[in-house]
Amino acid sequence: MHRKHCNPLMTCLFGAALLVAGTVFGQLNEGQTTRYARIRKQFVVATTILPGEGKRPRKPHRRLYKELQKFLESLEPDNNPYHAATFYYQARLFLHMKMDKEAREKFDACLELISKLEKPDDDLPVDIPAVTTIQMYRALTFADQGHEAFVAEFEKIPEDAEILRYFDIGDRLYDRAAELAHDRKYDEAIRVYKIIKRFDLWEDEWQDPQKKINLLEYVKKHR
Repeated sequence: MHRKHCNPLMTCLFGAALLVAGTVFGQLNEGQTTRYARIRKQFVVATTILPGEGKRPRKPHRRLYKELQKFLESLEPDNNPYHAATFYYQARLFLHMKMDKEAREKFDACLELISKLEKPDDDLPVDIPAVTTIQMYRALTFADQGHEAFVAEFEKIPEDAEILRYFDIGDRLYDRAAELAHDRKYDEAIRVYKIIKRFDLWEDEWQDPQKKINLLEYVKKHR
């Protein structure tokens, strides 16, 4: 399996820089290019701000969503790459705001458009990750659907898939596994650690998922 390591912030800024330079396949006019670069920067800021406690999103989140909608409306109907990119950022924003159903719908719209592209790796904007990474983000939206549904979505992703490693996916899975282990749901926690191991979603030695699995198996055996 070929894996790439990626810092989301650097990818965001790199993608924005390319757009400002006007190097993305001529799919946007000058005004759209400027707006997309601004959206990229707003996304980085907005996703560092915690979601609102009530139903009303925080101002930076509302502002970003409005910008995304305006950008979407400015696109030509056949500009599938940037329609897909916009849906991706809307989905990521909804996921950040813990609006899982809305996020899943946007991820589905994004993936459907990507499936229509002849060469997704060449046609999509540089800041949009691999399809399998988008599928992993989509799988995170099943967190409120029960453990079986959540794990099943990750297990659907092919083992030989190319994974662009976004550390926040691994962090979310680690948090879930740790919570399950704390609640003594050892078998469920082990399944999550196996996902982390399968897609190499860990960085430091102390995070080694196999060691976590071995520990939980030991606890199960001797409890």
